[in-house]
Amino acid sequence: MAAKKTDGAEHVKETHKAPGNNGVFVAVVVVAIIAAFVLFGMQPQKEAPEIVPPINPPQTVSPQLAPGAKTLLDALGKVGSFPQTYQIAFKGNVRNTPVNVLLYSYKDGKSAAIETPYNTRTAYWRGNLTIMCEMQKGGLEICANVSGSKGAPQFMLGVGDMFINNTAAKSDLARDRQLVLWNALKVSDVVKNERYASRPCKLLTYGIDYGKLTLEQMREGGIGAGFDMFSATECLDDQFGIPLWINVTFSIAGQNGTFEREVRRFQTPLDGEIVMPVNLASESQLLSAFGASETEWGIMGACTSLNGTDADKCFRNGAADRLAPEYCERIANATLAGQCNAIIAVKTSSPSLCKKAAENRDDCLLQVALDSQNPKTCDGINSTEAREYCLNNTKTG
Repeated sequence: MAAKKTDGAEHVKETHKAPGNNGVFVAVVVVAIIAAFVLFGMQPQKEAPEIVPPINPPQTVSPQLAPGAKTLLDALGKVGSFPQTYQIAFKGNVRNTPVNVLLYSYKDGKSAAIETPYNTRTAYWRGNLTIMCEMQKGGLEICANVSGSKGAPQFMLGVGDMFINNTAAKSDLARDRQLVLWNALKVSDVVKNERYASRPCKLLTYGIDYGKLTLEQMREGGIGAGFDMFSATECLDDQFGIPLWINVTFSIAGQNGTFEREVRRFQTPLDGEIVMPVNLASESQLLSAFGASETEWGIMGACTSLNGTDADKCFRNGAADRLAPEYCERIANATLAGQCNAIIAVKTSSPSLCKKAAENRDDCLLQVALDSQNPKTCDGINSTEAREYCLNNTKTG
């Protein structure tokens, strides 16, 4: 991405497994999940009510907090004083597709990039200027000024909610304190010391018991009535309180979902200034590029949601339609994966792909040779009979 490289220590995640990251705590994550419906294409069946800020000032929390609740609230308090400049890289999952996300927060602007196996999307913000870019795998990057545009892709606009907001964190702390008072925030008393991105953190689990809340309390706490269930496990950074790993399960407006994120690299402060793209295309060109990538995301998401042979056939058909052999690599069944590569090899006259066609290898090479009338392709056929037939039915030059 176009952001300027900076000096400073980078922390690389140690090899370690434990439970993923996004919003920080109840309200932070709630806001992040609502953004996720926009970001990740998970449109709820019903529109969730607008979140209303607390009507009354937060009450004072009893000093006798359980260990888990105290750790949670202490961490959220630290987020309220988080540095203004930083770089955070994390991995996650969007529409059943693995993604890498990189956030830069400079003194004069911000940028965010989301990289998938087949495209990279980037957004830049400086003052009132918003620029978005799209680059498909192996293609050129297309950028356009979408400042104030109603047609700007909501996907990247919502990425702005991933940045750490000090003001929101302070408001969320007051909100969570209210939930504790109402006995609606259930936090496990088991708090473990872990490490992510080479940083120490506290691992805990918590959730909201909506049955403990009246409609008035939900309104006062700024909690959308569309939420039916919320549970999260996260590892909170000892120094700054941000989640280095988070895994959320939720139900909103009758639709279940999960959210997971893991920080891989974290650096603060971040020196330098943001570098905005200079060579800009029209907004219509950008939207066209976004549309092409959305088709790819649709195939990947639809196929990954299936199981077994159904998923394999879905990837095979998607690969054949898009002439995209990378989808064949997602197929678990060797026979169907071979068919997938053979189909694309014949359609694109690519004998090299026939090598990945498993038991269909000879048939694949034969068909490519006959279609292209290239006898050299016949040389790769293992079967003597098939090879002779191939040579006898292709041009000898």
